[in-house]
Amino acid sequence: MFKNVVPILTARIPIIKAKYSQSGTEIDISLNNILPLENTRLLKTYSNIDPRVRELG
Repeated sequence: MFKNVVPILTARIPIIKAKYSQSGTEIDISLNNILPLENTRLLKTYSNIDPRVRELG
């Protein structure tokens, strides 16, 4: 299911990097860190206001 699973324990907030085998999508997993969730919500709001924001990603 996942390949190239690598824990990054030296980061300020430890994360696990991995790649989804079927699509090749790279992911980062972290726990107890709300900032990425808030950033995602903020970007969604921006893209709802101005569709050009989606092109920047």
